[in-house]
Amino acid sequence: MLSLSPEVEELRRRAREFCTKLKEMKVPEDKVPRLMGEEGFLQYLVPKKYGGVYETVKVLPLCVIRETFAQHYLPLSSIFTVMGLGSMPIVIAGSEEQKLRYLPRIASGEIASAFAATEPSAGSDLGGIETIYKRDGGEFIINGTKNFVSRAEFADFIVVLAKSDRSRGTKNISAFIVEKGTKGMRIERMESMVDEVLNIITFDDCRIPAENLIGKEGDGFSIAMRSLNIFRTTVASHAIGVAQAAIDTAIRYSMKRKLFGELLINFQETKFKIADMVTKLFAMRYMTYAAARALDENSEDGPLLASMSKLFCTETAQDIVDKALQILGGYGLLKDYPLEKLFRDIRSARIYEGTSEVQKLIISRFVLKRFEEGKGLW
Repeated sequence: MLSLSPEVEELRRRAREFCTKLKEMKVPEDKVPRLMGEEGFLQYLVPKKYGGVYETVKVLPLCVIRETFAQHYLPLSSIFTVMGLGSMPIVIAGSEEQKLRYLPRIASGEIASAFAATEPSAGSDLGGIETIYKRDGGEFIINGTKNFVSRAEFADFIVVLAKSDRSRGTKNISAFIVEKGTKGMRIERMESMVDEVLNIITFDDCRIPAENLIGKEGDGFSIAMRSLNIFRTTVASHAIGVAQAAIDTAIRYSMKRKLFGELLINFQETKFKIADMVTKLFAMRYMTYAAARALDENSEDGPLLASMSKLFCTETAQDIVDKALQILGGYGLLKDYPLEKLFRDIRSARIYEGTSEVQKLIISRFVLKRFEEGKGLW
């Protein structure tokens, strides 16, 4: 219904087959990146020069991959995204030495990455982070704590944001590569309601080589925002996949379940719910693909559309999953049924990589700036 190139549609088919294959194999999560690399999916996270598919990283294929993973095998979506969040800062601003050292091994799945920004006192507001660094000759020393770091315990390196001082603001934030096993870095697991490995990382006089700085000192916030603009759009595509899975589950259930001797699918209320869900799903997909194309074309509206798609799709997917759960009734709450997991997963998507409220702030700032410049909306 939405026109995508044969190449991208083939990518969707391959991703769907990969999901089926992994579910049958029951592969441990820490082994998945290697298989993703062997199947060629991680190549979409890096430029062609370093083992990738395109000259520059394209957002639309990332969205299609993540959407398909979320629809057919939910854990893969998270793993794929974390690999991208950890490697994209190097793609954007890394030195040639850093790119040659890490990116080809990311593309092959030889190594895994993670991204550490959130802290106990700072989430969507990166200006509030308190992890601090200082230079000591040929090294940087990092002190502080990060939490809600996805899959850090499996990562071979972690991109860490830290400040040169603890004053508020974003101009003193820098980005660093901290490799697994670095002395002074401790990783612990957090307990959460989502089926995803989340970690706390403590840095206690953690020393890293000066060459592990990404870009220049003070570039960290810009690097993070450019990375998040890309992956906020893939959060929207993740929400599409979750919503599609919920709709599929609800329709199949309603075609078999009887109520008062009549199939649930024959009730007008069920049909209306399905019509509403499918209509919203189409709008979600259209908006997200438009945002991805805008980013791929370097449109000035790209970041705005990224935030809009993240906001709209995660909020709308929550509504779709809720409607699907209502169709299943009590069975929707059971852990043996997929909707319970989808419900918990989509709730977290409204928070990470910028809450819905933060997306509204970003969108309003873009819009007001256009009016102040006399441009109007569109």
